[in-house]
Amino acid sequence: MKESCLINANSALYQAEKLGVVKIKYGTKGGRPREIPITSKKQIDVIRNASVLQQKDRSMVPENESLKSYVNNCYQQLKATVMDGFHGERHHYTNSRYIQLTGVKSPVESIIKHGTPHINYIAKNRKITIKQAKALDLKARTKISKELGHSRVSITNNYLG
Repeated sequence: MKESCLINANSALYQAEKLGVVKIKYGTKGGRPREIPITSKKQIDVIRNASVLQQKDRSMVPENESLKSYVNNCYQQLKATVMDGFHGERHHYTNSRYIQLTGVKSPVESIIKHGTPHINYIAKNRKITIKQAKALDLKARTKISKELGHSRVSITNNYLG
């Protein structure tokens, strides 16, 4: 939430369109900057809309408002919607990204238990060896972990299963 409030959408739009990534610097976990790859037009559309809302401010937080006040306002507005929180967006991103990187659904999405059963599922669906399936799963989880701002691959289990 903090990252999304402190992002400079104008700068992010430029990065997304010109570099194919958005560099996240402010509000990150542990102060570690990271890059989010742009993998769809929808991402650019969302950033473009945020840029319009941001106008000439330095972030999504209006100059005349504190971060705390802005976050509280966001949560108040969220209560009036069908969404149950902002964290669900991270779950959606993580599972969508897993499919992009592996070509198969995550354990959560496929309803196949994490570990050997899911590795077998990857191997069968991708027509690769078990060893290749394990490597593909680990590579995807490592990349996703970094994109989420974590340094531990195990954190992806919370999102992917």
